[in-house]
Amino acid sequence: TQFIYLASELTAAGLTAGNISSIALNVVSKLSVRPFQNLQIKMGQTGNGYLHNGSFNNVGTTLVKSLSSYATVAGLNTFVLDASFSWNGTSHLVVEICYDNGSASAGDAADVLGSYSDGTANYQMLWQNNITCSSSFSSISAYPGGLKPQAVIQLAGTGNSVETTLNATTTSYLSTNDNIYFYNSGKIVARVQNSTGFNYGCTQVIVDRAGSGANSFWGASNSTYLARKTYRIIPTTNNATGTYQITLYYTAAEKTAWEAATGHSWNNIKIVKVKSQISNYTPATPAPDGANAVEIVTPVLGTYGADYTLTGTFTTGFSGFGVGIPGSNTLPMTLLDFKGQLDKNTALLNWSTSSEQASRDFDVEKSTDGSNYYRIGTVTAAGNSSTRKEYSLRDDKLSAANYYRLRMNDMNSRSKLSEVVLLKYNTAGQNVWVVNNPFKNYIDVRLAKDAAKVRLQLVNAAGSIVEEKSFENVTALIHWQLSNDVGTGTYILRTIVDGTALSSKLIKQ
Repeated sequence: TQFIYLASELTAAGLTAGNISSIALNVVSKLSVRPFQNLQIKMGQTGNGYLHNGSFNNVGTTLVKSLSSYATVAGLNTFVLDASFSWNGTSHLVVEICYDNGSASAGDAADVLGSYSDGTANYQMLWQNNITCSSSFSSISAYPGGLKPQAVIQLAGTGNSVETTLNATTTSYLSTNDNIYFYNSGKIVARVQNSTGFNYGCTQVIVDRAGSGANSFWGASNSTYLARKTYRIIPTTNNATGTYQITLYYTAAEKTAWEAATGHSWNNIKIVKVKSQISNYTPATPAPDGANAVEIVTPVLGTYGADYTLTGTFTTGFSGFGVGIPGSNTLPMTLLDFKGQLDKNTALLNWSTSSEQASRDFDVEKSTDGSNYYRIGTVTAAGNSSTRKEYSLRDDKLSAANYYRLRMNDMNSRSKLSEVVLLKYNTAGQNVWVVNNPFKNYIDVRLAKDAAKVRLQLVNAAGSIVEEKSFENVTALIHWQLSNDVGTGTYILRTIVDGTALSSKLIKQ
């Protein structure tokens, strides 16, 4: 097997010219039974950014690792090279893997590697069976569309340094499904991967607080302090429901200083996101952005040379970010239970409290995939109570799977989430709900069930289609960014789902 990594991909990930000391591949599904015998890994470099694009790019390779036997494991499989490979920093890197198990086994299967596309139309991964490791390719099979395995590549040297300067800023264009590394004068600031078709436009990343050590957040205890360096991300057009992945970079000195100031281990650190910026929060003003303003996400931790990375996924728009273990901003409210049941083609949700102090209201949030939630109703709370209080809300827009959670809000704009209740509605038919009605320049549509093909048509009062678009393999949410300047007024959204037409009345603000 051969696959190629483009020089632009390697440099964007922080690699510079130097000696490659190891490579790791991610086995997402281990299906092989027998160990791989006489495993060899070879590397080479080429000026052609493809392995096959109508013609075969025959790249010379050098043996860098050999194992008489190797059994894969689920997750990362790291191979420390027997001989480091010198990458020149400008050529594309070719990796070749070969093994010889003598013959195929009917009881065995191929491991599945984590993969991605580099966005080209080329064949970037190819293979051939029934040849020895010393033979040349003669008749290949290949994956189209730039598909190749995920890999972790380690250099003996260091990559680009991490930005630590106050008010350091960088701007890049973040379009549909882009994966952008933000640099400032050669120093890495952050990485943002847009997971949707939404176009954020020119997006600015700012180091809005800098320095080693820790600063208070909403708690007075040192253990609740966040790392001093914080970020703000400001797109030209924000999307309150768009999904994206962000990677924040911290130096070894910043990591060590935060651990010393808080007494915590970096292994337990969280990413903290607020609606404005982290510096607005203090023990005296624990909730300046109002209810539901703080998100705390457990990140995937990584390394960047001698430094460190934290990667988290968000679905609530860009704003301010920091890292630390802020603890809970405890609400003076005791929830006894939160339950749900199906009742006459609706979901009846009930909950009760034993005591409340300065409680404001309850937001009932729903998801059809267990990950992306949206508010379906708000119920006013008792305010102050020392006796049991009962509440309920009914949902008549059921999907096949309905996840519910309760967001409890107090008068000080603090909030807390309940456990999740799942109600399955096996007889649910297809249905359509518009999340943002009235709408402005985009329309978010939710479906009751997954669909193979969906066509959206926006129809004006005269019955004319002013804009339409098709989508395939739809799960849960469609984000439709309108390209035309649609005037204010009343419209009909015609949704054709797998051949069935459904209509919704909309208002354009």
